[in-house]
Amino acid sequence: MARQADDATRFTDNFTRLLGMHGLTQHFAAQLLGVSAATMSAWMNGKATPSLSRAIGIADLFQISTDRLMGAEFVELLEQELADPERFKRVETRIQRKARPLKAV
Repeated sequence: MARQADDATRFTDNFTRLLGMHGLTQHFAAQLLGVSAATMSAWMNGKATPSLSRAIGIADLFQISTDRLMGAEFVELLEQELADPERFKRVETRIQRKARPLKAV
């Protein structure tokens, strides 16, 4: 049970920091990921974790593996996956492409 709590905490921390790194608001990220504001809030507050299919979509958007998104310490991500400036550019491009069809609320 402690392992699940650790993973939930790591996901929340990693997800929150990834959103900040890419300048995404909670509301805009919810739109990008196709989830409700309530779901996004639950993820951001550590009250819930995404389903496997949602976690895969989040990991794909940020160009990191699902297991690393859910279980790695953020400092490890910074030292490895997130240290690649080309990865950052690819993620920014993905975000821009996904954002084009979204309507402002």
